[in-house]
Amino acid sequence: MNQLTSYLLPLAVTIVLLTLQWTIVAPAIVCSKGCTCQLNNVDCKYLSLIRVPDDIPRNTETLDLSNNKISSIGNSSFGNLTNLLTLDLGENAIKVIEPAAFYQLSSLDTLVLSENDIDELNALHFYHLGSLTKLWIMENPNLNIDINAFQNLRSITEIIADGNLITDNYDFSDLVYLEVLQLSKCKVRKFHSDNFRRLTNLKKLNLSGNELTEFPVDILDDKEALEELNLAGNMITNLQRYDFRNNPNLIHLDVSQNDIESWKVLSLEKPERLKSSDLSYNKIQVLPVDLLKNFSPLLFLRVKMPGNPIACDCHLKWLSELPDQITFDARCETPFVLKNYDVMNLSPDSLRCAPSEKKGAALFRVVTYGESVTLSCPVTGDPFPDVTWLYHNQSTALNIPVASSSVRPSIEGNKLFFNLVTFDMAGLYICNATNDLGSVKVAVG
Repeated sequence: MNQLTSYLLPLAVTIVLLTLQWTIVAPAIVCSKGCTCQLNNVDCKYLSLIRVPDDIPRNTETLDLSNNKISSIGNSSFGNLTNLLTLDLGENAIKVIEPAAFYQLSSLDTLVLSENDIDELNALHFYHLGSLTKLWIMENPNLNIDINAFQNLRSITEIIADGNLITDNYDFSDLVYLEVLQLSKCKVRKFHSDNFRRLTNLKKLNLSGNELTEFPVDILDDKEALEELNLAGNMITNLQRYDFRNNPNLIHLDVSQNDIESWKVLSLEKPERLKSSDLSYNKIQVLPVDLLKNFSPLLFLRVKMPGNPIACDCHLKWLSELPDQITFDARCETPFVLKNYDVMNLSPDSLRCAPSEKKGAALFRVVTYGESVTLSCPVTGDPFPDVTWLYHNQSTALNIPVASSSVRPSIEGNKLFFNLVTFDMAGLYICNATNDLGSVKVAVG
Protein backbone atom coordinates (compact mmCIF):
# COMPACT_ATOMS: atom_id res chain seq x y z
CA MET A 1 0.00 0.00 0.00
CA ASN A 2 1.55 3.30 -1.09
CA GLN A 3 1.58 6.43 1.01
CA LEU A 4 -1.38 8.05 -0.80
CA THR A 5 -3.59 4.99 -0.27
CA SER A 6 -2.79 4.87 3.41
CA TYR A 7 -3.78 8.50 3.70
CA LEU A 8 -7.08 8.29 1.79
CA LEU A 9 -8.45 5.07 3.30
CA PRO A 10 -9.40 6.50 6.73
CA LEU A 11 -10.97 9.46 4.99
CA ALA A 12 -13.11 7.18 2.84
CA VAL A 13 -14.27 5.24 5.89
CA THR A 14 -15.21 8.49 7.61
CA ILE A 15 -17.27 9.61 4.58
CA VAL A 16 -19.10 6.28 4.47
CA LEU A 17 -19.92 6.48 8.16
CA LEU A 18 -21.20 10.04 7.80
CA THR A 19 -23.36 8.94 4.88
CA LEU A 20 -24.82 6.11 6.91
CA GLN A 21 -25.42 8.48 9.78
CA TRP A 22 -27.54 10.78 7.61
CA THR A 23 -29.57 7.97 6.06
CA ILE A 24 -30.73 6.44 9.34
CA VAL A 25 -34.21 8.02 9.86
CA ALA A 26 -36.79 7.33 12.60
CA PRO A 27 -39.83 5.43 11.33
CA ALA A 28 -42.75 7.65 10.25
CA ILE A 29 -45.84 7.85 12.52
CA VAL A 30 -48.71 6.08 10.81
CA CYS A 31 -52.07 7.79 11.37
CA SER A 32 -55.26 5.73 11.64
CA LYS A 33 -57.14 5.45 8.36
CA GLY A 34 -59.21 8.55 7.67
CA CYS A 35 -57.93 10.37 10.75
CA THR A 36 -55.82 13.49 10.75
CA CYS A 37 -52.65 13.52 12.83
CA GLN A 38 -50.79 16.68 13.72
CA LEU A 39 -48.05 16.57 16.31
CA ASN A 40 -49.64 14.60 19.15
CA ASN A 41 -53.23 15.39 18.19
CA VAL A 42 -55.40 12.83 16.41
CA ASP A 43 -58.72 13.89 14.85
CA CYS A 44 -61.07 11.03 13.90
CA LYS A 45 -64.46 12.75 14.06
CA TYR A 46 -67.22 12.37 11.45
CA LEU A 47 -65.83 9.08 10.03
CA SER A 48 -68.82 6.83 10.85
CA LEU A 49 -66.53 4.63 12.97
CA ILE A 50 -68.28 1.78 14.78
CA ARG A 51 -65.39 1.04 17.15
CA VAL A 52 -62.25 2.67 18.50
CA PRO A 53 -59.38 2.21 16.00
CA ASP A 54 -56.63 -0.08 17.30
CA ASP A 55 -53.79 1.71 15.48
CA ILE A 56 -53.91 5.11 17.14
CA PRO A 57 -50.32 6.37 17.66
CA ARG A 58 -49.02 5.59 21.15
CA ASN A 59 -47.78 9.12 21.76
CA THR A 60 -51.24 10.68 21.19
CA GLU A 61 -52.16 13.35 23.72
CA THR A 62 -55.46 14.60 22.23
CA LEU A 63 -57.90 12.15 20.62
CA ASP A 64 -61.19 13.29 19.05
CA LEU A 65 -63.57 10.40 18.25
CA SER A 66 -66.75 12.49 18.41
CA ASN A 67 -69.66 12.30 15.94
CA ASN A 68 -69.17 8.65 15.00
CA LYS A 69 -71.25 5.51 15.52
CA ILE A 70 -69.24 3.82 18.25
CA SER A 71 -71.57 1.75 20.45
CA SER A 72 -69.27 0.33 23.13
CA ILE A 73 -65.93 0.97 24.80
CA GLY A 74 -63.99 -2.14 25.81
CA ASN A 75 -61.40 -2.64 28.53
CA SER A 76 -58.58 -2.61 25.97
CA SER A 77 -59.78 0.26 23.77
CA PHE A 78 -57.17 2.72 25.04
CA GLY A 79 -54.70 0.36 26.73
CA ASN A 80 -51.58 1.69 24.99
CA LEU A 81 -52.42 5.42 25.06
CA THR A 82 -50.75 6.24 28.38
CA ASN A 83 -49.91 9.82 27.28
CA LEU A 84 -53.52 10.74 26.54
CA LEU A 85 -54.61 14.06 28.05
CA THR A 86 -57.89 14.77 26.24
CA LEU A 87 -60.42 12.19 25.04
CA ASP A 88 -63.61 13.22 23.23
CA LEU A 89 -66.21 10.47 22.73
CA GLY A 90 -69.18 12.81 22.45
CA GLU A 91 -72.10 12.36 20.04
CA ASN A 92 -71.70 8.65 19.36
CA ALA A 93 -74.07 5.79 20.14
CA ILE A 94 -72.17 4.49 23.14
CA LYS A 95 -74.30 2.36 25.41
CA VAL A 96 -71.80 0.25 27.34
CA ILE A 97 -68.47 1.27 28.83
CA GLU A 98 -66.62 -1.62 30.46
CA PRO A 99 -65.32 -0.89 33.99
CA ALA A 100 -61.60 -0.87 33.07
CA ALA A 101 -61.98 1.04 29.79
CA PHE A 102 -59.99 4.04 31.11
CA TYR A 103 -57.73 2.05 33.43
CA GLN A 104 -54.44 3.05 31.73
CA LEU A 105 -55.32 6.73 31.28
CA SER A 106 -53.85 8.01 34.54
CA SER A 107 -52.72 11.27 32.88
CA LEU A 108 -56.11 12.07 31.36
CA ASP A 109 -57.20 15.65 32.01
CA THR A 110 -60.45 15.99 30.00
CA LEU A 111 -63.06 13.32 29.25
CA VAL A 112 -66.11 13.99 27.06
CA LEU A 113 -68.91 11.39 27.03
CA SER A 114 -71.81 13.70 26.19
CA GLU A 115 -74.77 12.94 23.89
CA ASN A 116 -74.59 9.16 23.93
CA ASP A 117 -76.87 6.48 25.34
CA ILE A 118 -74.64 5.27 28.17
CA ASP A 119 -76.56 3.11 30.63
CA GLU A 120 -74.25 3.15 33.66
CA LEU A 121 -71.27 4.92 35.21
CA ASN A 122 -69.81 3.96 38.55
CA ALA A 123 -66.67 4.46 40.65
CA LEU A 124 -64.76 1.74 38.75
CA HIS A 125 -64.97 3.69 35.50
CA PHE A 126 -63.11 6.63 37.07
CA TYR A 127 -60.95 4.69 39.53
CA HIS A 128 -57.58 5.51 37.93
CA LEU A 129 -58.47 8.98 36.65
CA GLY A 130 -56.88 10.88 39.50
CA SER A 131 -55.62 13.60 37.16
CA LEU A 132 -58.99 14.27 35.52
CA THR A 133 -60.10 17.91 35.85
CA LYS A 134 -62.99 18.11 33.34
CA LEU A 135 -65.80 15.60 32.89
CA TRP A 136 -68.62 16.19 30.40
CA ILE A 137 -71.40 13.58 30.51
CA MET A 138 -74.46 15.62 29.56
CA GLU A 139 -77.40 14.33 27.54
CA ASN A 140 -77.29 10.61 28.26
CA PRO A 141 -81.03 10.25 28.92
CA ASN A 142 -80.91 6.66 30.27
CA LEU A 143 -77.74 7.05 32.28
CA ASN A 144 -77.70 5.63 35.79
CA ILE A 145 -74.90 7.31 37.74
CA ASP A 146 -73.92 5.50 40.92
CA ILE A 147 -74.03 7.80 43.96
CA ASN A 148 -70.32 7.11 44.57
CA ALA A 149 -69.27 7.44 40.93
CA PHE A 150 -67.25 10.63 41.44
CA GLN A 151 -65.58 9.83 44.73
CA ASN A 152 -62.14 9.14 43.21
CA LEU A 153 -62.02 12.28 41.06
CA ARG A 154 -59.98 14.22 43.60
CA SER A 155 -58.56 16.70 41.03
CA ILE A 156 -61.83 17.41 39.24
CA THR A 157 -62.69 21.11 38.68
CA GLU A 158 -65.60 20.83 36.23
CA ILE A 159 -68.53 18.41 35.96
CA ILE A 160 -71.14 19.02 33.24
CA ALA A 161 -73.93 16.48 33.69
CA ASP A 162 -76.98 18.27 32.22
CA GLY A 163 -79.84 16.19 30.89
CA ASN A 164 -79.19 13.03 32.91
CA LEU A 165 -81.27 11.32 35.58
CA ILE A 166 -79.73 12.34 38.91
CA THR A 167 -80.99 11.14 42.30
CA ASP A 168 -81.19 13.36 45.38
CA ASN A 169 -78.41 11.54 47.24
CA TYR A 170 -75.28 12.55 45.34
CA ASP A 171 -72.50 13.73 47.59
CA PHE A 172 -70.07 16.11 45.92
CA SER A 173 -68.48 17.23 49.17
CA ASP A 174 -65.18 15.39 48.63
CA LEU A 175 -64.54 17.19 45.34
CA VAL A 176 -62.88 20.11 47.08
CA TYR A 177 -61.34 21.56 43.88
CA LEU A 178 -64.64 21.65 42.01
CA GLU A 179 -65.28 25.04 40.38
CA VAL A 180 -68.08 24.30 37.90
CA LEU A 181 -71.07 22.02 38.54
CA GLN A 182 -73.93 21.82 36.04
CA LEU A 183 -76.87 19.56 36.84
CA SER A 184 -79.64 21.16 34.79
CA LYS A 185 -82.63 19.16 33.49
CA CYS A 186 -81.80 16.15 35.67
CA LYS A 187 -85.28 15.79 37.23
CA VAL A 188 -83.90 16.45 40.70
CA ARG A 189 -86.61 17.16 43.26
CA LYS A 190 -84.52 17.95 46.30
CA PHE A 191 -80.96 18.75 47.33
CA HIS A 192 -79.53 18.53 50.82
CA SER A 193 -77.00 20.95 52.27
CA ASP A 194 -74.56 18.10 52.81
CA ASN A 195 -74.49 17.40 49.07
CA PHE A 196 -72.36 20.50 48.53
CA ARG A 197 -70.46 21.05 51.79
CA ARG A 198 -66.75 21.82 51.54
CA LEU A 199 -67.07 23.04 47.94
CA THR A 200 -65.41 26.31 48.86
CA ASN A 201 -63.89 26.73 45.38
CA LEU A 202 -67.22 26.47 43.56
CA LYS A 203 -67.65 29.37 41.10
CA LYS A 204 -70.57 28.23 38.94
CA LEU A 205 -73.59 26.22 40.08
CA ASN A 206 -76.34 25.44 37.56
CA LEU A 207 -79.38 23.57 38.89
CA SER A 208 -81.85 24.94 36.33
CA GLY A 209 -84.68 22.99 34.75
CA ASN A 210 -85.17 20.56 37.62
CA GLU A 211 -88.16 19.92 39.88
CA LEU A 212 -86.97 21.74 42.99
CA THR A 213 -89.68 23.27 45.16
CA GLU A 214 -87.20 24.57 47.73
CA PHE A 215 -83.54 25.35 48.03
CA PRO A 216 -81.83 24.60 51.38
CA VAL A 217 -81.15 27.86 53.17
CA ASP A 218 -77.58 26.96 54.17
CA ILE A 219 -76.48 25.35 50.92
CA LEU A 220 -74.53 28.48 49.94
CA ASP A 221 -73.16 29.39 53.35
CA ASP A 222 -69.50 28.59 52.63
CA LYS A 223 -69.51 29.42 48.91
CA GLU A 224 -67.52 32.65 48.99
CA ALA A 225 -66.05 31.98 45.52
CA LEU A 226 -69.48 31.60 43.88
CA GLU A 227 -69.89 33.87 40.83
CA GLU A 228 -72.88 32.35 39.00
CA LEU A 229 -76.00 30.74 40.43
CA ASN A 230 -78.73 29.42 38.11
CA LEU A 231 -81.96 28.09 39.63
CA ALA A 232 -84.18 28.93 36.65
CA GLY A 233 -87.01 26.69 35.53
CA ASN A 234 -87.77 24.97 38.82
CA MET A 235 -90.85 25.20 41.06
CA ILE A 236 -89.34 27.19 43.92
CA THR A 237 -91.99 29.23 45.74
CA ASN A 238 -90.03 31.11 48.38
CA LEU A 239 -86.59 32.69 48.57
CA GLN A 240 -87.42 34.94 51.51
CA ARG A 241 -84.62 33.55 53.66
CA TYR A 242 -81.82 34.23 51.17
CA ASP A 243 -79.77 37.38 51.26
CA PHE A 244 -76.54 35.95 49.70
CA ARG A 245 -74.53 37.61 52.43
CA ASN A 246 -72.02 34.75 52.29
CA ASN A 247 -71.52 35.01 48.52
CA PRO A 248 -69.61 38.27 48.14
CA ASN A 249 -68.38 37.48 44.62
CA LEU A 250 -71.76 36.72 43.06
CA ILE A 251 -71.99 38.26 39.56
CA HIS A 252 -74.95 36.56 37.86
CA LEU A 253 -78.10 35.33 39.60
CA ASP A 254 -80.92 33.59 37.69
CA VAL A 255 -84.09 32.47 39.46
CA SER A 256 -86.42 33.01 36.49
CA GLN A 257 -89.38 30.75 35.62
CA ASN A 258 -90.19 29.65 39.16
CA ASP A 259 -93.21 30.26 41.40
CA ILE A 260 -91.62 32.91 43.63
CA GLU A 261 -94.18 35.32 45.07
CA SER A 262 -91.94 37.63 47.08
CA TRP A 263 -88.31 38.64 47.28
CA LYS A 264 -86.13 39.62 50.21
CA VAL A 265 -83.47 42.29 50.51
CA LEU A 266 -80.27 41.48 48.62
CA SER A 267 -77.78 42.07 51.44
CA LEU A 268 -74.62 41.37 49.52
CA GLU A 269 -71.34 42.15 51.24
CA LYS A 270 -69.87 43.38 47.93
CA PRO A 271 -72.95 44.36 45.90
CA GLU A 272 -70.81 46.13 43.33
CA ARG A 273 -69.91 42.68 41.95
CA LEU A 274 -73.48 41.78 40.93
CA LYS A 275 -74.14 42.56 37.26
CA SER A 276 -77.43 40.84 36.48
CA SER A 277 -80.32 39.37 38.41
CA ASP A 278 -83.03 37.53 36.48
CA LEU A 279 -86.35 37.10 38.30
CA SER A 280 -88.49 36.98 35.16
CA TYR A 281 -91.66 34.89 34.86
CA ASN A 282 -92.39 34.37 38.53
CA LYS A 283 -95.37 35.53 40.59
CA ILE A 284 -93.81 38.59 42.20
CA GLN A 285 -96.26 41.46 42.73
CA VAL A 286 -94.42 43.73 45.16
CA LEU A 287 -90.88 45.12 45.06
CA PRO A 288 -89.95 46.07 48.65
CA VAL A 289 -88.55 49.54 49.14
CA ASP A 290 -85.34 48.23 50.75
CA LEU A 291 -84.67 45.60 48.08
CA LEU A 292 -81.40 47.25 47.10
CA LYS A 293 -80.70 49.13 50.32
CA ASN A 294 -77.02 48.09 50.47
CA PHE A 295 -76.19 48.82 46.87
CA SER A 296 -73.69 51.44 45.80
CA PRO A 297 -74.96 54.33 43.63
CA LEU A 298 -72.09 53.49 41.29
CA LEU A 299 -73.39 49.97 40.71
CA PHE A 300 -74.29 48.87 37.18
CA LEU A 301 -77.09 46.35 37.61
CA ARG A 302 -79.95 45.09 35.49
CA VAL A 303 -82.81 43.29 37.21
CA LYS A 304 -84.89 41.31 34.73
CA MET A 305 -88.51 40.87 35.78
CA PRO A 306 -90.76 40.48 32.73
CA GLY A 307 -93.66 38.10 33.16
CA ASN A 308 -94.37 39.01 36.81
CA PRO A 309 -97.78 40.43 37.91
CA ILE A 310 -96.26 43.66 39.24
CA ALA A 311 -98.66 45.91 41.14
CA CYS A 312 -97.72 49.46 40.15
CA ASP A 313 -98.84 51.45 43.16
CA CYS A 314 -97.35 53.84 45.70
CA HIS A 315 -94.97 51.15 46.96
CA LEU A 316 -92.92 51.59 43.78
CA LYS A 317 -92.19 55.28 44.19
CA TRP A 318 -88.69 54.43 45.35
CA LEU A 319 -87.84 53.35 41.79
CA SER A 320 -87.79 56.99 40.71
CA GLU A 321 -84.86 57.58 43.08
CA LEU A 322 -82.65 54.90 41.54
CA PRO A 323 -79.51 56.00 39.72
CA ASP A 324 -79.48 55.50 35.96
CA GLN A 325 -77.02 52.61 36.29
CA ILE A 326 -79.68 50.40 37.94
CA THR A 327 -82.62 49.33 35.79
CA PHE A 328 -85.64 47.10 36.30
CA ASP A 329 -86.95 45.33 33.22
CA ALA A 330 -90.58 44.93 34.32
CA ARG A 331 -94.09 45.97 33.31
CA CYS A 332 -97.22 46.70 35.30
CA GLU A 333 -99.99 44.14 35.61
CA THR A 334 -102.24 46.28 37.82
CA PRO A 335 -103.98 48.70 38.00
CA PHE A 336 -105.68 48.39 34.64
CA VAL A 337 -104.89 51.98 33.64
CA LEU A 338 -101.14 51.21 33.94
CA LYS A 339 -101.19 47.69 32.50
CA ASN A 340 -98.08 46.93 30.38
CA TYR A 341 -96.41 50.23 31.31
CA ASP A 342 -92.64 50.07 31.83
CA VAL A 343 -92.07 50.53 35.59
CA MET A 344 -88.98 52.65 34.94
CA ASN A 345 -91.02 55.20 32.96
CA LEU A 346 -93.74 55.81 35.54
CA SER A 347 -94.01 59.21 37.20
CA PRO A 348 -94.30 59.18 41.02
CA ASP A 349 -97.70 60.91 40.76
CA SER A 350 -99.12 57.98 38.81
CA LEU A 351 -98.23 55.52 41.58
CA ARG A 352 -101.12 55.58 44.05
CA CYS A 353 -102.64 53.25 46.63
CA ALA A 354 -106.18 52.63 47.78
CA PRO A 355 -106.73 52.92 51.56
CA SER A 356 -105.68 49.91 53.58
CA GLU A 357 -105.31 48.98 57.22
CA LYS A 358 -101.84 49.30 58.71
CA LYS A 359 -100.49 45.96 59.78
CA GLY A 360 -99.60 45.51 63.42
CA ALA A 361 -101.55 48.48 64.72
CA ALA A 362 -103.18 48.20 68.17
CA LEU A 363 -106.91 48.40 67.55
CA PHE A 364 -108.49 48.09 71.01
CA ARG A 365 -107.75 49.91 74.28
CA VAL A 366 -108.95 49.75 77.85
CA VAL A 367 -109.36 53.17 79.48
CA THR A 368 -110.48 54.38 82.92
CA TYR A 369 -113.45 56.62 83.64
CA GLY A 370 -112.41 60.26 83.70
CA GLU A 371 -109.31 59.85 81.55
CA SER A 372 -108.60 61.53 78.25
CA VAL A 373 -107.78 59.35 75.25
CA THR A 374 -107.02 59.63 71.54
CA LEU A 375 -108.03 57.02 68.97
CA SER A 376 -106.13 56.93 65.68
CA CYS A 377 -107.41 55.46 62.45
CA PRO A 378 -104.67 52.93 61.49
CA VAL A 379 -104.82 53.34 57.73
CA THR A 380 -102.54 54.28 54.90
CA GLY A 381 -103.06 55.26 51.29
CA ASP A 382 -101.77 57.52 48.54
CA PRO A 383 -103.22 60.08 48.38
CA PHE A 384 -103.83 59.88 52.11
CA PRO A 385 -107.52 59.08 52.62
CA ASP A 386 -110.20 61.25 54.17
CA VAL A 387 -111.38 59.76 57.48
CA THR A 388 -114.84 59.79 59.03
CA TRP A 389 -115.85 58.16 62.31
CA LEU A 390 -118.89 56.02 63.05
CA TYR A 391 -120.17 54.82 66.42
CA HIS A 392 -121.35 51.22 66.64
CA ASN A 393 -121.18 51.01 62.83
CA GLN A 394 -123.77 53.73 62.36
CA SER A 395 -124.50 54.61 58.78
CA THR A 396 -124.20 58.33 59.49
CA ALA A 397 -121.50 60.53 60.98
CA LEU A 398 -120.38 60.12 64.58
CA ASN A 399 -123.28 60.38 67.02
CA ILE A 400 -122.55 59.37 70.61
CA PRO A 401 -125.46 59.62 73.08
CA VAL A 402 -123.69 61.49 75.88
CA ALA A 403 -125.31 63.57 78.63
CA SER A 404 -123.37 66.75 77.98
CA SER A 405 -122.10 68.26 74.75
CA SER A 406 -119.04 69.51 76.61
CA VAL A 407 -117.60 66.01 76.77
CA ARG A 408 -118.33 65.06 73.19
CA PRO A 409 -115.22 63.81 71.30
CA SER A 410 -113.63 65.99 68.65
CA ILE A 411 -112.14 65.00 65.32
CA GLU A 412 -108.89 66.20 63.81
CA GLY A 413 -107.62 64.46 60.66
CA ASN A 414 -107.59 60.73 61.28
CA LYS A 415 -107.73 61.10 65.11
CA LEU A 416 -110.64 61.06 67.54
CA PHE A 417 -110.03 62.99 70.82
CA PHE A 418 -111.87 62.28 74.10
CA ASN A 419 -111.24 64.98 76.72
CA LEU A 420 -113.18 63.13 79.39
CA VAL A 421 -114.19 59.48 79.17
CA THR A 422 -117.64 58.67 80.55
CA PHE A 423 -119.39 55.33 80.92
CA ASP A 424 -121.82 56.04 78.08
CA MET A 425 -118.88 56.43 75.65
CA ALA A 426 -117.99 52.75 75.81
CA GLY A 427 -118.44 50.90 72.56
CA LEU A 428 -117.03 50.19 69.14
CA TYR A 429 -115.76 53.03 66.95
CA ILE A 430 -115.38 52.62 63.21
CA CYS A 431 -113.14 54.77 61.08
CA ASN A 432 -113.99 54.91 57.41
CA ALA A 433 -111.02 55.88 55.18
CA THR A 434 -111.69 56.93 51.59
CA ASN A 435 -109.76 58.25 48.61
CA ASP A 436 -110.54 58.18 44.88
CA LEU A 437 -109.22 54.62 44.59
CA GLY A 438 -111.46 53.05 47.24
CA SER A 439 -112.30 52.88 50.91
CA VAL A 440 -111.75 50.72 53.99
CA LYS A 441 -113.42 50.46 57.40
CA VAL A 442 -111.42 49.67 60.53
CA ALA A 443 -112.91 48.96 63.97
CA VAL A 444 -111.04 50.59 66.87
CA GLY A 445 -111.90 51.44 70.48
